[in-house]
Amino acid sequence: MSLQAVSRRVLTMAGLAVACLLLAILPWARLLSPGTASVPSLPLPEHSNGGTLSAASSARDDAAVLGLFGSLPSIVSAQTSINCTLEMTSTATTDSSWNNHDFSTDIQVSNYTDLSLISTVGDLPGASVPTEPDFFRLDNAVIGAKYTIQAKPDWTLNYNMGIRVYNKDQQEIITDIDTSTYYATVTLIPDDYGPYYIEVFQVSAQCTGDTYSLIYNYTAPTPTPSPTATGTPYPTATPRPDSPWMTGFDQYEPNFDFNIATTLAPGLPYDMNFVPWGGGDVDNDFLKVRVKAGLQLTCETSDLDAAVDPRMVFYSGPGEQYYIMANDDIELGNFNSRLSYYATYEGYVYILVGQGTRMDARDTVDSDYTITCDLSIPGTMPWQPGQGPTPTPGPDKDLPTPAPTPTPQVSVVATPTPPPLVDDVELTFRLVTRPSPATPTPEPSGFRTFRVVVYFDADQDGVLGAGEGVAGFYVQVLSPDGQQDLAQGYTDDQGQLSFTVPTIGTVRVVVPLLGVDRLIESSKPEVKIRIAPPSLPDVIP
Repeated sequence: MSLQAVSRRVLTMAGLAVACLLLAILPWARLLSPGTASVPSLPLPEHSNGGTLSAASSARDDAAVLGLFGSLPSIVSAQTSINCTLEMTSTATTDSSWNNHDFSTDIQVSNYTDLSLISTVGDLPGASVPTEPDFFRLDNAVIGAKYTIQAKPDWTLNYNMGIRVYNKDQQEIITDIDTSTYYATVTLIPDDYGPYYIEVFQVSAQCTGDTYSLIYNYTAPTPTPSPTATGTPYPTATPRPDSPWMTGFDQYEPNFDFNIATTLAPGLPYDMNFVPWGGGDVDNDFLKVRVKAGLQLTCETSDLDAAVDPRMVFYSGPGEQYYIMANDDIELGNFNSRLSYYATYEGYVYILVGQGTRMDARDTVDSDYTITCDLSIPGTMPWQPGQGPTPTPGPDKDLPTPAPTPTPQVSVVATPTPPPLVDDVELTFRLVTRPSPATPTPEPSGFRTFRVVVYFDADQDGVLGAGEGVAGFYVQVLSPDGQQDLAQGYTDDQGQLSFTVPTIGTVRVVVPLLGVDRLIESSKPEVKIRIAPPSLPDVIP
């Protein structure tokens, strides 16, 4: 603007009023507008010659006015956009409809899953797609409280994340842009009520897209002790400070519930420990592996530190109601855990590995373990169907040692010549002592015989057909309470296995590879276990 134009603007009361109005509302215009970052349209003041300011002239005049009174606070992130090379087709996520990519569209901070820094939908693998930051807001902050916020990729290395925290004036106060870790964590202790703003963004070119989780934790401030009445001073105990968070937890924390379970890749070992995260008393590691119908999932722990005794549980969904099976020890004396499950659906199998209260939190400094999960096609065995593994010879009761042939002894007394046999000799016997009766061996109250058939229903007619039997499945028969092992074996090449067990009542039939655990009443002579074929899409992309 020329000096003459500025003079006319200053002398014109209407122009001065508009300038002041712009100065007052411009910093907040984008914050108050719910869906746009643009400044609301305002009437332009007239020049003294009776005309109106053009849009270009108005922009220059606004810049001149703002230059007189100082610059406005920045309301957009200075983060340069980084492109991701996609490994999976981009799909709609939890935040697809939020568009919370700047201060004006931020959402309330909380625990969120299935978020994404990729806004587009339908981009194919290999596409280079720009990332967009996500903005969150903390209102009515509690002064002195501790807020911990972490952004964590769901696929471990699909993002390299950073976090910025801004105060109520949108000035940056806390930053985590450490590229040596794939996640980002900040801790905020407010000194006013806010609002505070949190920006989550990509910090490096290590990016393949997909989703991430936002983990939000609140710790109340330590209360100030109430003053006591003044009296004769007595010695008081030294106050015990609050326990700080333990350090040394593994890189996959936090994963303390189903919603933030760590995704495992099949075939890779993951080194973890049981150091509690976030000041907890125990550490439960929640994990998940993606499966498809027809695949066998096997997970096993190994390389346990001394005194580590984990327990493993499988779930078909994110909740206790989806319980499938559990294992504590592989065998007596082996504290590792192992589970194997035949998947009948496409999705995630959730895995819980924990010790409960078996180990004091102070001892978890030495609580390392390794977990590995594998996906395979069931039915492959190192032995022939129906034979089972070669039994290991047991002690003497299995292979009795032949008794030695006694050496004939020579008697020093002459052996008398036996008298000749005489027909019809009457022998008389007299019972000298009455022997104690032998303790009878307890006999089972009865037996029952039944057959187990495992078949793959290839034609999906729900009926066992020719050639549908599946060989090599391990079947175990237990007492109803599961405490007594009654029989076990492997299905033959027809998928069949017959049992005769020492009971006439109900038994429990378990097929670990299929996740089958059924109570079979005495009236049922046959148990059929159907394996449904996986459903395939009509069109393969």
